[in-house]
Amino acid sequence: MERQLYNEDWIVSYQRSHMFCLPIHPTCLFAYWFVTDDWRRLCEEHWMCDWSNMPLAICVYDVTGVWFDGHNAPLIRQENIGDTSTTNWYIHNLVPGRHYIVDLAVDRQGELFSLLRSNMVPLPSRAEYGVQPSVTFAAPLSVSANKETVTDLNGVNGQAVISGHPGLRYADQFDGYHLTR
Repeated sequence: MERQLYNEDWIVSYQRSHMFCLPIHPTCLFAYWFVTDDWRRLCEEHWMCDWSNMPLAICVYDVTGVWFDGHNAPLIRQENIGDTSTTNWYIHNLVPGRHYIVDLAVDRQGELFSLLRSNMVPLPSRAEYGVQPSVTFAAPLSVSANKETVTDLNGVNGQAVISGHPGLRYADQFDGYHLTR
């Protein structure tokens, strides 16, 4: 009779409950999580409530410049989750260039108990994301007949031409779009 060194029927689960956040763009985060059956059962026993009726919420903390210990950062948003089978959430309208941590929490009469906490996520600033600032152009310059003064096309600013000034050096040859000579 051959002896087995291990029991093949024994199933070990290496899964852990976890929550992760990813930046989507400068004002949006994506959070996803996984809750093991053991963790759900523990929560159900603790709050004496079935998981499907658990009052879950997403809590967003701004931890920019803070060594976050779970209590010392402002809770900037709380969104209640109606369907407890949900495993992901988009968080919109955040401030670009800030750092956030997201919790999956139980909300019992306004008291929050964190079940899972995400990684710290820095949102890029708009400039880092490739959003260019708006650019405004001044009206093109036109040169008067005596070439002593330069005015804009609206005729508002009459300025003397300063010799050697790089911006006005080619004012008599440039109409605002191309060289005239």
